[in-house]
Amino acid sequence: MGNEIGGKQTKIIVLLGRPGSGKGTQGEFLKRDLGFVHISTGEILRAAIHENSELGLEAKGYVEKGSLVPDGLILSLISDRLTKLVGFVPGVIFDGFPRTVSQAESFQQILTSLGIGSTFIIELRLNDAAALCRIEGRKNEAGSETRNDDRTEIVAARMEVYENQTRPVVDFYEQLGVLRVVDASGDRESVFHRILDMCGVVSNNGS
Repeated sequence: MGNEIGGKQTKIIVLLGRPGSGKGTQGEFLKRDLGFVHISTGEILRAAIHENSELGLEAKGYVEKGSLVPDGLILSLISDRLTKLVGFVPGVIFDGFPRTVSQAESFQQILTSLGIGSTFIIELRLNDAAALCRIEGRKNEAGSETRNDDRTEIVAARMEVYENQTRPVVDFYEQLGVLRVVDASGDRESVFHRILDMCGVVSNNGS
């Protein structure tokens, strides 16, 4: 299957960053303004859990503890979804994936096999204090509808997982010379425009 639409390649944007850095929010902004498909492994897993599918039941235990879901489960979801999208959509946004160096290496192989060359690896850089402040603000806004993985004890586990297992992914892409860093502090729209500038793209609504 080709990976071009009207002479333009399907672009891939990967958003990396610690919990609270705004990956989900910026992914939705990019989807809104660029017409890209937004893939969040967290959303895929939550949907599977909600449906009580075999994958969902297996993933539930990991998610509720704030632990990483095994690579095999994640990669099977990602590979299948990406194969169906490339060549049919202008771009795809990933947030929360890849989370391990092993996933990153496998992801590079998937992109190569699909002939995808236009890929932007972006780290939304935010310090611990600012990230925790954002999560607390999200909890206050949500009230009784607070996400399960925003609970204080789960957040602490997620932060530890990030530093021990996901931070090396950022280092991996930096060593490859493909990492682009965006300051994730400040309001959401400002961060969004920094991402657009970094990718050299213009939003469809002209914002």
